[in-house]
Amino acid sequence: MARRNDHRPEELKALTLKLVDEFLQNEPAHQLSLRKAAKLVGYSAGTLINLFGSYSYLLLAVNGETMDRLADKLQQAIEAASSPKQKLVAMAHAYQVFALTHPHHWRLVFEHRLAEGEAIPEWQQQRIDRLLLLVAGCVAPIYPDIDDDTLQLRVRTIWASVHGIVQLTLEDKLFGSPGVDGGKLIDDLLENCLPVGSQT
Repeated sequence: MARRNDHRPEELKALTLKLVDEFLQNEPAHQLSLRKAAKLVGYSAGTLINLFGSYSYLLLAVNGETMDRLADKLQQAIEAASSPKQKLVAMAHAYQVFALTHPHHWRLVFEHRLAEGEAIPEWQQQRIDRLLLLVAGCVAPIYPDIDDDTLQLRVRTIWASVHGIVQLTLEDKLFGSPGVDGGKLIDDLLENCLPVGSQT
């Protein structure tokens, strides 16, 4: 087992996040615990508590890295498309691909809860804001005449709809006939079900 002084704090934090990330590639978060995370890195549970503040904040730090990777994938999808509507569709598909490729990471982002009354740290809120800004950047040109409050509502409505499709796809609860998949539902949603304008 590694000794306490084998790594500097930032090195140990990076190592912990790396090993937990590798764990989530194959196992769901509910199979992890503080004790198991400590065993992965070869340090005591107390050392990880001192490093992250709590097991909950360790998971939040993992979520932060996941959201960074997700945002990068969405940004790449946006940059590869041309019109605002195509960017929105490409981003929605990239979101689905990410969830299907990293299901345990994706679930942890949405299932993890801080203790009641505990505020989301600023560094995590910035990640949430970045994702919403990516969506808003695609939606705003489609609706050039709406005010900011309406735009923010529309951004959340569209993305909540995409998120719901992705979640049902991931849980295999679309209840459709063979051949119906989340990708087709996303296309139908953005093409027909929401008035996303005439830009193609």
